[in-house]
Amino acid sequence: MQQTILTTGDVAKFCGVTYRTVLRWIERGTLVAYQLPGRGDHRVRLADFLNFLSTNKLPIPEEFAPSVSRVMVLQANETSGENLSQMLSAHGFEVACAHDGFHAGTLLNSFQPSVIVIDEGMRGVSCEGLMNYIRSSEQCSQTRVLVLTDETDGSANSAIEAGADDVLSKPFAESQLTHRLRALLSQARPYAPAVLAGSAS
Repeated sequence: MQQTILTTGDVAKFCGVTYRTVLRWIERGTLVAYQLPGRGDHRVRLADFLNFLSTNKLPIPEEFAPSVSRVMVLQANETSGENLSQMLSAHGFEVACAHDGFHAGTLLNSFQPSVIVIDEGMRGVSCEGLMNYIRSSEQCSQTRVLVLTDETDGSANSAIEAGADDVLSKPFAESQLTHRLRALLSQARPYAPAVLAGSAS
């Protein structure tokens, strides 16, 4: 099983620096970490470490590469969801798909995606409610979110205000979706969407 919590020694090893250098990063706030109660030892969550690497344009360790391209698709229509999953898999993404709110909540914890693609037509959950859940979860707070919408500016702006990182209106070209996903994966949150719904990337 892949590590989700790293010690300062782990970070030093992965970055090829000394333990003291890692402590300086933490003291300066460059690297987000927390201290263990009573001991004072620091621990770094994998998501925070990956964000640190992305922000500072440092290479991703090979053992963590799969998690960087992990995409969870929340799609109301099962057939459309499977088609979307197959398309993303063909482009090298590791994909999991959910079709309702219950399955989505389970996958968030077990799959730990780097990006979540939400179809606004999801059954049993509103886009806004799901965004509130994601952004209030410490584990998912840094997860990027791309919302697929049938609407234009009004719906797009609502999704961004709810906490989404980007929106893409349907129908969209395959290249548009993969471009948006790679842009989200390459940047640490907060990600500022250059173009809202209705425009090609």
